[in-house]
Amino acid sequence: MKKHISIVMTLIIVYCAIVIPVQVSVADENITSIKSGETVYGSPGQNAPEDYSIMVSADGKMSIALTADNGVVIAVTDSSGKEIAPTEYYVTAGGSSLFTNVGHDAYGYYLSNVSTNKADGAKVGSADFIYNIKKGDYIVRLRTYHSTISSVTMIVTTPAAITAKPTSSAVLVNGENVAFDAYNIEGNNYFKLRDLAYILNGTEKQFDVGWDGANNAISLTSGRAYTVAGGEMQGKGSGDKTPAPTSSKILLDGQEVAFTAYNIEGNNYFKLRDIGEAFDFGIDWDGTSNTIVIDTSKGYA
Repeated sequence: MKKHISIVMTLIIVYCAIVIPVQVSVADENITSIKSGETVYGSPGQNAPEDYSIMVSADGKMSIALTADNGVVIAVTDSSGKEIAPTEYYVTAGGSSLFTNVGHDAYGYYLSNVSTNKADGAKVGSADFIYNIKKGDYIVRLRTYHSTISSVTMIVTTPAAITAKPTSSAVLVNGENVAFDAYNIEGNNYFKLRDLAYILNGTEKQFDVGWDGANNAISLTSGRAYTVAGGEMQGKGSGDKTPAPTSSKILLDGQEVAFTAYNIEGNNYFKLRDIGEAFDFGIDWDGTSNTIVIDTSKGYA
């Protein structure tokens, strides 16, 4: 009987060890919550990293301005734990007799400072790291490249939420009044790309629009007749919207280009002047009548 009780107790202990998870306290994680634009002062070590959590309320570019007196490795992860690589990183300042460098190696993305003068006690350098991110929660981890503790100053600036308002201006295309589905975002007019291609089809500045889903790429081909996809010129911008930067690559005649574009409710809207410059058609503004004038007989100026 005692032997049976002993076996049962052993099984219960083993079962509990398997199914009852080990709880990790928040204090053990040692994460400090910070806000956009806040100046943060830290002193991370190689084996004593410092973690900072920040909530991002809009898609766009997040910049991290980092100043340190020693080599510092920086890592940004999203809520799933996936590390986000910066799209840009560059030195903004270095002290006297100081070689400041940024780069990427097996340890991660880093800011390093190496003094060329042993008497130079102020080995302080600065760099900016830029990330394309979506709204959500992120962790910024700092640790030193070597065993020495570093004195660090950091400012994280997250993208501000922007608003797209329906364009209130009338639009004339080669003298004809056309009702476009268009929005004004931060003072610039954005038009649905396929609507523009549809209306300009048959003119000397016509262009085609293609979509490569496998590569998440929008292709624009100048001089080619537009291929109707369906849904062009339907509806008109109504009510304020929250746009998200278009994540797709944009190819103009086979070459990747950087246009300012936003996605609003599944449609891509491009800055009108970017498209006018790309396909060389005239764009004017008549402030008296609050009218945008598109003229394909003229070049972009």
